[in-house]
This record gives sequence, C-alpha cells and structure tokens, in this order.
Amino acid sequence: MPRAMMLSVAMVMVGVCIGVLLFAPGPSAAADATTAPTTSPGIDLSTGWTLLQEGQAQGTIEQDAKHPTNPSPHLLRIEETRAAGPGEGRVGATSAIHFAVADGQWCDVTFSAATAGASIGLVFSLESSDGKVLARTTLPEIGGARAGRGRAGGGPAAAPAVWPKYLVSLHVCASDAGAHVTITPIEPTNVWLDGLTLTLRASGH
Repeated sequence: MPRAMMLSVAMVMVGVCIGVLLFAPGPSAAADATTAPTTSPGIDLSTGWTLLQEGQAQGTIEQDAKHPTNPSPHLLRIEETRAAGPGEGRVGATSAIHFAVADGQWCDVTFSAATAGASIGLVFSLESSDGKVLARTTLPEIGGARAGRGRAGGGPAAAPAVWPKYLVSLHVCASDAGAHVTITPIEPTNVWLDGLTLTLRASGH
C-alpha cells in the first residue's frame, strides 16, 4: 500500500463558528500537513476531565484509563451508553483547564484514538463557563478498523495497533477569558483518546 499520506478534511459551521479537521492515518504522515502556525506552546489536556451529562443521554468517563495496545498513563475513555435525540441532551467529557480566546482566533486540538468496535463521530466544542458555544466541529469518523477491532462484548482491541492521529481546528466566534474544551460522541460508543493537546494560534493565522 502506498506510504503517501491520505488526508480527509471536513468542515462544519455552527453560526459563525467554523471548524476544520485533518486525519493523519499513521506515524508516516508528513508533519507539515498537520502542523498549524502558532506562537504559544501546547496546553496539555491529558488530565482534568470530568463527566458531562445532560438531558436523556447517559454514559461514563474514565481518566488514566487502560488499553492493551497503548501504555500511556493518561488515556481518556468516554463511554456513551444511551444517546439522546436532537436537542434532548448529550454525554461526554468536559475539561477543567480554562484559557483565554479571542474572536476570530483558531485553536488546534491534536490527539490519537481507538474505539472498541466500529468507527464513531465526536463533537469537539469550545465553550464558555456559562455554556455558550464559542466554536464547534464534528469529527465524523475515528477509530474502527484503523485502530483494531474490538473483542466480543465491547472490550478494547487485544491485538497491537497503531492509533491514528487527528487534528481538529476550531474557529472562535466570540472572545472569552475562560474557555474550555468539551468532547461528546454522537452515538453510543467506547472510545479512548491519547495525547490530547490544545494549541492557540497567533491572531490572523
């Protein structure tokens, strides 16, 4: 199979907030293709997550989770056990790490991921402390066959696997001094995330 990198790009607009995502299918992907221009160091989001559960949606999260194909000590596992209908709720993880953003600024979230079975979609949002959406993007397909199939019963994949790397770019539509990241699946799933990092781009980039 050719080693040339394959990138899939999706764009989602929520109001005036725009998001862009890039998928890098493995460590052979060129670094320049998933590197955004920045002036600030990355913010480590590997810890500090709590359960976000609203309306009829149900699920759990686990910090410092384990997975047989990844020895990282700070995996974030999100399990959605009951999905809610449109406008009826959501479940996922919300970060306790807050940071300032400016209207028009771009923010990049990078991570790798695996699922217990089929690929799933994740919604990444920047939100204010009072719940206002500052930016939002849906990453339509992560995990699945690329990161190993799950065992019967929904357990994590047992065979060694290379976790795909992802980059999600969020375009901020309002300034806020206390923004934070939320991650919510769009359907029932069991997903592990590793190396979550946020980078704030310089204004105008």
